[in-house]
Amino acid sequence: MSYISGTLSDENAALFLTQLGAGWQQDKDYGWKTVFRGPDGQRLSISDNGTRTQVDVWLPDGLTHPHGMTIPTITVASSRGAAVIVREIERRIWPEYRQVLAEATRIKREQDAREQRSAEMLAELLDAARPLTASHTTLNGETVLDGVPHPSYPRSHTRIVFHQQPGHDGAYPYPDAVRVTIDGVPQHIACALLAFLAKQLVPEDPTAPDTATTAETAETADPVACEAIPF
Repeated sequence: MSYISGTLSDENAALFLTQLGAGWQQDKDYGWKTVFRGPDGQRLSISDNGTRTQVDVWLPDGLTHPHGMTIPTITVASSRGAAVIVREIERRIWPEYRQVLAEATRIKREQDAREQRSAEMLAELLDAARPLTASHTTLNGETVLDGVPHPSYPRSHTRIVFHQQPGHDGAYPYPDAVRVTIDGVPQHIACALLAFLAKQLVPEDPTAPDTATTAETAETADPVACEAIPF
């Protein structure tokens, strides 16, 4: 489809507003199309080159378009007028738009729930790590704990970073989790720190022997396998 460019005249824009009904208003001027914002935040983009009128619909701000779903773009002869074009929008766009909106809303609810759980997990991790750290700061969505000591590495500058969001490459598979990065100590001690944090978060089996490894005992304990930590 070749895209049509051209804004509506003030008179035509007023006619469309009348036909669209209560709650609609004209949005900012985009220069090559006229945009109307609906009562639920949806936006209707109308371009007119004097012969054909093209109509697109955008989801409300804050919603992500679901993968694999589409909202139709339609073109109508400009001569048919605002009333007919709005009826064509109702017939050819709104039914599929409502399906896309429902799915986008469901995805947003799930994302919000995951983010809430991520925030709760981060709060629990910070609470568990507080005895090990001197200070913490938050930068770019990451919470950084500085100054975690270990008696065998007194000059090391250990840093624990809690990442609430997936990496930019999109490869991180658990958006409702908190990713943890530990720098400044050998791997087995970093794993011991993770084990210590996990011990604070995961309920213990009262029948299991006490074999927990902490940062203080990591040097003499058997190496801890990171993949075995029950996060």
